[in-house]
Amino acid sequence: MRLASNPEVGLAGPKLISPDGQYQISCRTFQTPRLILYRRTPLGRLPFAKKELDEHLMLEFDHATNLEVDWVMGACMLVRKEALTKVGLLDERFFFYVEDMDWCRRFWQSNYQVYYLAEAEMVHLYERASALENLSHWSFNKMTRWHIASFIKYFVKYFGLNKHVRNQSKLRVS
Repeated sequence: MRLASNPEVGLAGPKLISPDGQYQISCRTFQTPRLILYRRTPLGRLPFAKKELDEHLMLEFDHATNLEVDWVMGACMLVRKEALTKVGLLDERFFFYVEDMDWCRRFWQSNYQVYYLAEAEMVHLYERASALENLSHWSFNKMTRWHIASFIKYFVKYFGLNKHVRNQSKLRVS
């Protein structure tokens, strides 16, 4: 895909691979509080939750194909200058984590598409610093606390404190 001939694409992210050549999940659907609960607790092992998580992680998608997606990981992004002028820079409220999902949502809200580019690859040293080993681990891991705090700020930003949060996949708000 040539971005020059696709002006509707405002942001794109490449296929991320590990140093050993393994594919990393680098495009997803927008997060919901329920998905976070599934990812951070044993509930995620239940069949219905696992199905939702697999859909969120786009595991059924052929990652060898370019695709319009909700968001791409911020490890590497290509941004159209005109879109950046309209959308603005990353939101500084998100110190660590969620800034990429927030930025992609803002591109969609500004009527730009976000694309996963399978034909472009980048080696990414993925640490997963906020991943939980067990349920009690979250209160002791600073990265996990930052991750959860960022999610709270994100959901308040888009859905407010009193609004019902539901799956907003492919949300395009004018």
